[in-house]
Amino acid sequence: MNVHAQNPDDIVNIPDTNFKAKLLSASPSNQNASTQTPDASGSVSTYNKIDVNNDGQIQVSEALAIKYLRLYDTSYGLQPVYTITGLESFTNLESLFIQSYDFWNFTPIANLTNLRYLTCSFNNISNLDVTNLNNLTYLNCIQNSISQTLDVSNLHNLQKLYCNNNPISSINIKNGSNEIDLTFSGCQLLRYICADEEDLVLVQSRINTYGYTLVCQANSYCDFTPGGIIYNIQGSNIFDVDNNGCDDTDLYFPNMKFNISNGTETLSYICNTFGNYTIPVNPGTYYIETQLENSNFFQFHQLLQP
Repeated sequence: MNVHAQNPDDIVNIPDTNFKAKLLSASPSNQNASTQTPDASGSVSTYNKIDVNNDGQIQVSEALAIKYLRLYDTSYGLQPVYTITGLESFTNLESLFIQSYDFWNFTPIANLTNLRYLTCSFNNISNLDVTNLNNLTYLNCIQNSISQTLDVSNLHNLQKLYCNNNPISSINIKNGSNEIDLTFSGCQLLRYICADEEDLVLVQSRINTYGYTLVCQANSYCDFTPGGIIYNIQGSNIFDVDNNGCDDTDLYFPNMKFNISNGTETLSYICNTFGNYTIPVNPGTYYIETQLENSNFFQFHQLLQP
């Protein structure tokens, strides 16, 4: 996106008439906009007009004064919004709630680098690029059309992510932040999740809960499709209950965590609930080490199968 300096008296270009009408309707009574700095939950207690001078337009200075914006479609589809062009001028926004519209292009938010709270659920967004939104702590993008990869690896302050009911194929949440809440139910096409090592247990728990165990893997590898020649390291973890050697009668060992290293980089994996794992790697020598709380209680044996 190209960003150009704007004169405070310039009129913001908002080509979608319904979107413009929604912004112009903001008032203390409908609680759509505020100049107040949002609190720790992204909320405010006072509300304001955007069109302060009542000229039926929104000047750049009026857009810059807004720190909180709450836009819901209350017309039940009778006043659809197809583009949110003009939102990029609200660069001091810290909380944005925009829901239940039919727009698919969300690129105007790329310039809103002060955002800390973003809810854009129940729209028709096909590509959500939040790369520049480094201050985000909360992201809710439930029920959109987001496909391919949802990448929040650049959001180092992110604490809560909700991306349920999207046709996402992979999620990258390896961002150095310890997410305290994460949901991705209803993502039936989800196959890979890359996360920080400390978040893998939470991620795998969600995978199991949502019934993705057989189709979705979680790890800290992050290269979902490594380039060049690809090999798969596959295996299963079995618990030798009767201590007579591992065989088909023994139980699988679910959700075991282990590290894999090529000598220069070490990454973490968690097996699925059936004790199985598949790791795509490039040619090289790799070392696998199990990670158990009470490793002294167990002995490990490698069984090679043709």
